[in-house]
Amino acid sequence: EPGLSFQGDPTRIRQVLSNLVSNSAKFTPSGSICIKVSAVDGSRGGVQFLVQDTGLGIPPERLPSMFQAFTQADGSISRRFGGTGLGLHIVKQLVELMGGTITVDSVVNEGTMFTVWLPLPQSGTTSGKDCAPSADAALVPQFSGFEVVAVDDTPINLAVLQGFARRVGCNMHLLSSGSRAIDFFQAQSADLCLLDIWMPELDGVETAKRLRGLGVRVPIVALTADVSSEVLTKCQGLFTQIAHKPLTFKAFVSLLSHFRQLRDSGEQIPHVRLTVVDGEGIRPSSSTVPLCGIPLGPLDNLSPLSPE
Repeated sequence: EPGLSFQGDPTRIRQVLSNLVSNSAKFTPSGSICIKVSAVDGSRGGVQFLVQDTGLGIPPERLPSMFQAFTQADGSISRRFGGTGLGLHIVKQLVELMGGTITVDSVVNEGTMFTVWLPLPQSGTTSGKDCAPSADAALVPQFSGFEVVAVDDTPINLAVLQGFARRVGCNMHLLSSGSRAIDFFQAQSADLCLLDIWMPELDGVETAKRLRGLGVRVPIVALTADVSSEVLTKCQGLFTQIAHKPLTFKAFVSLLSHFRQLRDSGEQIPHVRLTVVDGEGIRPSSSTVPLCGIPLGPLDNLSPLSPE
């Protein structure tokens, strides 16, 4: 209904929908993805979100475990499409944090539909005046002349990052694979590289190893939903920071501010602090690791923060 509005957590809702659409895009090589949002009538109330695709579908015996950590419909999927199987598990956690529910229906070779219900209270009607840009929009910092490389095999993730870049005025180069990132840095440089960890063929860790082997000293931020101890160990000596996926706009701005300050200081920093970036920004660790070379010990203090 036009003019109807609800109160909720925009960051978490955006994270849920971003993950679901990203999942659908990955497993829908052709066809369509449809998102529907509707108010729920009756005593239940709230808002229902549907994300429906015409992709590969999920076998019925796999449906009950789809929201468990490290679960994918087929063991070959991570090799073919990339990913850890954490995305839907995180989505379920976020939905339940907001008091909602999520279900999945699927038919193999026909498609999948995720249904999210959230108990959002109605906030009344909105007017054109209410929809005008807020005063906060004018306070968004600008990063003209700051060069960022984003590497991710999922088009919608790149589109989101490009939207962030446009809001802050930085120049962003969008690359869809690790091999393209290597080609890019052999020809030119940048101020920051955002690199997806889980990609098919050449993953983020191997890409970072090759870049460091070529002498590339650009700060590289690992983008991943998997911050297990195994992944953190692999990132030592290669990545400057680890950022939770999906990356929020606030965390994106925090990253750019941090690295622009380092760039403008002109300091040569032989060691960097491997940190975790969550929805609120950068959280430092007590573990110092070299930008290139041998890791300097375990990352005991790098347990992930819950996305905000």
